Amino acid sequence: MTNNIFSNSITQVKGLAILLVVLGHIASPLGATIFSFHMPLFFFLGGVFIKTTYPASNFLQKNFVRLIFPYLIFGVLGLLVNDLKNILLHRPLEDLLHNVTGLLFWMDSSRLQHYGMVLWFLPALFWARMLSYCLIKYLKINDLLIFMLCVLCAYLFANLIDVTLPFGLDKGLVALPWVFMGSVFNRHKEEILTASIWQAVLIALLVALMIYFRGMPRLDMATKNVDHIFVTLPYTFAVIFLIIYLIYNVNLGASAPLKTISIVISLFGSQSMLVYIVHPYTNNGAYLLVTHFLGEGYWYLKLAVTITMLLAVILIKVRHQNLPLFKYL
Repeated sequence: MTNNIFSNSITQVKGLAILLVVLGHIASPLGATIFSFHMPLFFFLGGVFIKTTYPASNFLQKNFVRLIFPYLIFGVLGLLVNDLKNILLHRPLEDLLHNVTGLLFWMDSSRLQHYGMVLWFLPALFWARMLSYCLIKYLKINDLLIFMLCVLCAYLFANLIDVTLPFGLDKGLVALPWVFMGSVFNRHKEEILTASIWQAVLIALLVALMIYFRGMPRLDMATKNVDHIFVTLPYTFAVIFLIIYLIYNVNLGASAPLKTISIVISLFGSQSMLVYIVHPYTNNGAYLLVTHFLGEGYWYLKLAVTITMLLAVILIKVRHQNLPLFKYL
């Protein structure tokens, strides 16, 4: 296994994940399927490159700058844009104290009812990465026992305890098994990605049987509405494995057309933070444009419009990387 192919494959998986997020937030018939695994996939990828060789202070600083700074900057921007929209449309302004405490204290999706609504993911990923780092570095037990501890935390806060913790900590605890398993995957990628095609087919068959007999798992990690964790975990891990396995093995012998497609997907993957934060604005713009000219529906046109807008934003960033706005994206 070459590190270059693996790294490119992970970037493409990240690109696919962010495109699924964009599609999931457009009213499409694929929404239920996408929501059943796309956020676990994002959290899993967030754990792949956890490096416990970094000193704790460096790891904390790096993650705070990469995740919490964008959350705060674009959370404030989301509040300002929302208030500007209300002023232009002659609507009453929302409760400022409620919005500010939601942004700075709760960091919870139910209290981020503006263009920053998707930002709950960033504090949750921050906590899940920090907790995974500490468990791996300081808890001197094997991965299976650590994973069981992570599952227990997720089960408590997703299925048993109905409580919202400050700073999005409860969402981070729910995300913990996926982030931790991302780090385990990275340490054992050689064995996992060299599995035979028949093993992958068997896993795909098991996923199909789970869906057939139990239906698509319900999964909304933003609100901790997680179908029974002991069903959701194996389902999402199986889907994540199949996605990464397929993309990695395609990259091993990619033809020219596939390489062209992979370049576009890699572009979105390399700019995933930018796309994640900006897509609520482009999705809303696409909705307004398509609805104005064609009426309701036409989700595929809304997708095409929002992706075109996102590509334009990515191009602007690539050409103007030194702009302060792009520093944390």
